[in-house]
Amino acid sequence: IDKLKIIQGKKGRLGKGAFGIVRKGILDGIHDVAIKPIICDDLDSPIQYQEAIKESIKMIKATTGCRYIVNYYGICRVEETDDEEAQLHIIMELAHYGSLRKLITHDEKMPLPVILHFSIGITKGVHHLHSLLNIEMLHRDLKPDNILISKTLEPLLTDFGLAKTKNTLTSSKGGMKGTPNYMAPETICIDDDQPLYSTKSDIFALGMIFYEL
Repeated sequence: IDKLKIIQGKKGRLGKGAFGIVRKGILDGIHDVAIKPIICDDLDSPIQYQEAIKESIKMIKATTGCRYIVNYYGICRVEETDDEEAQLHIIMELAHYGSLRKLITHDEKMPLPVILHFSIGITKGVHHLHSLLNIEMLHRDLKPDNILISKTLEPLLTDFGLAKTKNTLTSSKGGMKGTPNYMAPETICIDDDQPLYSTKSDIFALGMIFYEL
């Protein structure tokens, strides 16, 4: 990424994600973007970084071109301070109206046409993930917080930190992934049981989102 300007100070701080501060930037002089950390500090080995970069690139390529998935422009390294090593960040489309969660928790009830508009868009985004040729990606953490609203009021799926391909999940032993209220029963494991993730798990979460709407 050659033409990326990171806005410094309070004006450039959009919030704090799971891995650090999310900043605002301008790409190619015209695109407002969010610059989000995607790696924990403990991933400090070269192999771990390489694998994280490969997964990020795979995700960027797989989700490109869908109207209802946030645009990802690339990855870069950003230094938190002069004394710290640069951390891996992903550059993504900036959603001007925040998350769907903010709209749901607003005092005013959303009109039915707006609910239908968001519901159809979210469903199309999930369908795109599940229909990717030779990949069939699962989101695994669908919830209103991970659905952004664009400046044209379109819902955008985002936060693929827990996303995996179906083939990868069949041999995964990472334990439960997701947010409890949106997790399908089969993904909630007890003791040494392994969670069973599938496209149906995302559909369950989709139903919970529709219920909230």
